[in-house]
Order: sequence, then structure tokens, then C-alpha cells
Amino acid sequence: MSGTSRAGRNARSEKRRRGPLLLTLTGVMLVAVSLGFYGAFHRSLYTAQQDFVKLARQVQLSVPAVSDEAQPSPYMELLKQNRDLVGWIKIEQTTVDYPVVQTPHEPEYYLRRNFKKEYSIAGTPFLDGACEMEEGLLLILYGHNMNDGSMFATLQGYLDAEYWEDHSVIRCDSLTQAREYEVMAVLRFAATTEAVSYTHLRAHETRHDLVCRLLLEKKKKKVESLSLIHNLIWKQNETNT
Repeated sequence: MSGTSRAGRNARSEKRRRGPLLLTLTGVMLVAVSLGFYGAFHRSLYTAQQDFVKLARQVQLSVPAVSDEAQPSPYMELLKQNRDLVGWIKIEQTTVDYPVVQTPHEPEYYLRRNFKKEYSIAGTPFLDGACEMEEGLLLILYGHNMNDGSMFATLQGYLDAEYWEDHSVIRCDSLTQAREYEVMAVLRFAATTEAVSYTHLRAHETRHDLVCRLLLEKKKKKVESLSLIHNLIWKQNETNT
């Protein structure tokens, strides 16, 4: 009886020792897997940003040294690579220097696709399917607010007056026109159906009416408590290329 009792106690003691060890190993494995996913996520963001940098360099090389209306658009070579290209957006001294694509038949096609139409967590900035890039008015662009500061994350800076003054001009070219927009107002709100009232015309409302209404909303500070920059109201300075 004594021997059997000791054997039982030893077995229970061994099980108790194995418990904490097993939990520790499981915890280490979970941490390792989490770190692996974290590393893979940030590598994918870095790769996506580098791909956009290469496209931007390609555009820069296509810009003629001397301004000449007879020169072809610097975006024609990129258009050959992707027929969904409709323009380019750039904000000086920021990471925003990206192609703009549009697929009216499938508006969110580029939500998680790069310029090559391959899967990408960062996606590619795209124009709302109902907008006309060549018209240059009421353009609604979509892009991710990535936690590494890439894509449209820098737009959060416009909530700061000093940042606004330093980045008051946004370049948003179509394929045939070089255009600059001066930031006149910044509205911040949640990505809900409420956004539609700020980005689309109401019944019998003109574009001028919409801009006046938005500026009035900004003045009344009705949107201060909402959580996401969704739309910028721009004054357009347009030149033909």
C-alpha cells in the first residue's frame, strides 16, 4: 500500500510539473506566431510602398525638362501597364505620391490590390466610380489609413493648422491635365452613410452650393467630434499639359 501510494503521489506531482511547462511552451509558440504575422504584415507594407516609389520615379523620368504643350503626358507609359489608371495624386514633402485608378464596374477592385492587380494589403488609391477625373470637380478618392504612415495616413495631419499651412496644395493630375488644389476645408467624420451628404449633391443643389454648405458646416464645427478624415474640399487651379 505504501509503495502504491508513493507511486500515485509521484505521478500527480509529475502531471503538475508538466502543466506549467506545457503552458509556457504554448505561450512561447503563440508569441512567435504573432511576431511572425507582425513581421510579415510590415514587410508587405514596405514592399507595397517601394513599388509605389518605383512608379513615382518612372513618372518623374517621363516629365520633360522644359515645359512644352506638345509633350505627351508623363503618365502614358504607366497607362500602357494598367488601363485603369486615371491620374496621379501627390502632396509635397509627404509619402503621398501615388497613381489613381478607377474601375466603375467594380468600384472597390483596388481596395486590396496593387497597381499590377496583385493582392496587396495597402491597395491602390482609387477614384469613386461615379466621378469623372478629367472634369476635376467633386473628386472622391479612397485610400487606406495605414498604421506605418503610408498611403493616406498623412491626411490626419490636416487637423493641425501648421501642417495645413505647410501642405496647403495637393496635386491631383488627370492623364491630360496637371492640376493643383488648394485645401480650403477639412471635414472629419465616420465612414458611414452620413458621409454621402458631404460628398454628393443634394436634390437641386449645384457644386457651388455644396462647397458653401461644407464651409458653413466647418464654421459651425458640427463635425469636430467625428473620427475619420473622409473628404477634402479643394479650390482648383488648373493648367493644361
